[in-house]
Amino acid sequence: MLKVLFVSTTGRLNRPYFDPSVRYRCFNIAEELSKNGNYCRVTTSDNFINKDMDEFDVYVFHRPPFSPNFINKVQLLQEQGKVVIADYDDLIFDVENALNSSLYKTGRATQREVLNIFSKNAAALSVFNNYTVSTTSLANRLKELSPTSNVMVIHNSLTEKYKSICDQIRLNEPIERVKGRFGYFSGTKSHDKDIEYISTALVESCNFDTGREILFVGPVDIPGIVSENCKTITNPLVGYHEMIKLLCSCEVIIAPLENSFFNNCKSGLKYFESAYSGCNVVGTPITDIRRFDSENLYFAETLEEWSVALNNAASDFSTQNLESRLSDAASQADIKNEIANWNSFVQQLLG
Repeated sequence: MLKVLFVSTTGRLNRPYFDPSVRYRCFNIAEELSKNGNYCRVTTSDNFINKDMDEFDVYVFHRPPFSPNFINKVQLLQEQGKVVIADYDDLIFDVENALNSSLYKTGRATQREVLNIFSKNAAALSVFNNYTVSTTSLANRLKELSPTSNVMVIHNSLTEKYKSICDQIRLNEPIERVKGRFGYFSGTKSHDKDIEYISTALVESCNFDTGREILFVGPVDIPGIVSENCKTITNPLVGYHEMIKLLCSCEVIIAPLENSFFNNCKSGLKYFESAYSGCNVVGTPITDIRRFDSENLYFAETLEEWSVALNNAASDFSTQNLESRLSDAASQADIKNEIANWNSFVQQLLG
């Protein structure tokens, strides 16, 4: 049995589980490892700094921060021979690509502030030599920046809990799937530029079929051209169970990202979350989403491609063959495969 502590840096200190990044990179993995007989805990970097937590065998630091107290405690664990891993699911450590980040592009931080944040993240990264990352693109970039490091890709994946909630909603409390409804789930404020980029394609799709509507969930500035020409419905961020219900009310989920090296390092989780909710998905073909193969996945890059893909995804939607589509998503994003890779990596580090 391993004792594993996951330490996350998140602003949602009261409800860290509702931070999707923390849920996928800490809670989901900890839960699956616990099923296999390990002892796991999830805590915050503040708790780690302020409390004695030296009884664990393995420490996973999700998006580790840079502060003298934090670094001192990490280095002490390393001196004690503990397995210490830094985990990343975004390119937040690459100063060279900092100005391609949504943090800068959406104007939430100045150039100087963004470069300072990324420089601190890079300094924190340099303290580690063992890394887990969510995508192959992240792994490749990390190896370029730290050639002698140990890096393992642990993809974001579907949990039994997520599938169980979807199955329960589908079988026991069916949600009416609204004909012609597109869904856009922003999660954070960082995606305003992404939805703005495809705004004219959304309008064209709504004009093509006036019965279509767009459900916006989470913090996003809806482009004026979309709100003026399309039927839109807004919903604030909701809890996990409610989010799945909203997904199940849609026929098509849209997952646009601006074309950049920074965005290409992101996870394709929007596909398997949506696909297992029974939706068709239209997304930018970043590397991590291209690994999936399914009849309900449509790729688009240019505005013309987005217009075509949105119409095709809406026109092709059918509840027929739903079981096979759910099976595709479940098999291609199975957390058991990722846990096997995680265990293999940790055993290698344990020697």
